[in-house]
Amino acid sequence: MASTSRVVSSSLAQHVNRTVLLVGRVASFDPHSSYAVIEAADGGQVGVQAIPGSDLQPGAVVEVTGIVNQDLSLQEQISCRFAADYDPTAYVKMLEVTRKFPQLF
Repeated sequence: MASTSRVVSSSLAQHVNRTVLLVGRVASFDPHSSYAVIEAADGGQVGVQAIPGSDLQPGAVVEVTGIVNQDLSLQEQISCRFAADYDPTAYVKMLEVTRKFPQLF
């Protein structure tokens, strides 16, 4: 079974049609269309088509597991909240370390 990659907005193009994990702050959510915009750790914005009952409230920090669409948006499969003290700079650094030393993770 392949592992699910942690991504930022700038790396989505490398994962089209694959399941990824994206962490960021919900910038907006339209309950009528179930469409959210997430500000990823690298500052880029990613559209997310939410599943019914999803809790993507503006301002919340979330981790979204989803499939990357051709337009680089995500189709949510599941999401969960992160702590309010989330530090996007530290998260990006953590991703850099895991990619540099994959044998440790």
